[in-house]
Amino acid sequence: MSSSMPRGKNGCLWVVGGAELDARMGGLVNQGARFEFSLRGSKATGGRSAWWLKGCPEMTDPEWSEFPAVAQEKLDGREPGDTVFHKAFGYGKAVDVDREHGTIGVIIGVDKKGKPKRYKYLFPNVLEQGLLTI
Repeated sequence: MSSSMPRGKNGCLWVVGGAELDARMGGLVNQGARFEFSLRGSKATGGRSAWWLKGCPEMTDPEWSEFPAVAQEKLDGREPGDTVFHKAFGYGKAVDVDREHGTIGVIIGVDKKGKPKRYKYLFPNVLEQGLLTI
């Protein structure tokens, strides 16, 4: 992951990367940093996909105690079709739970062209960290 520094008062902080950073960028919401994703990036990223943040949020310590332990029976019962809630992106639907490879695929919202936005997270980590609830 690389980034450039904010450019003056009107500049943005850019973090180069794509969907592999979804969980990390979503986790920063707890600290007041709501990053937006740009598929085409910007001049600052050389046109590479990147996440951007306008302004500078005030840093706070995350309250890790707010995330209760996830019961094993709750993890075992996860199946495609389950409704999910992502702290940064809102409600969606689980479309794939791959326990062998430790991933969960979800659709949350649609892009500008009306196509479903697909995300893949580490399973069960994303639930244990409180970023995604089912």
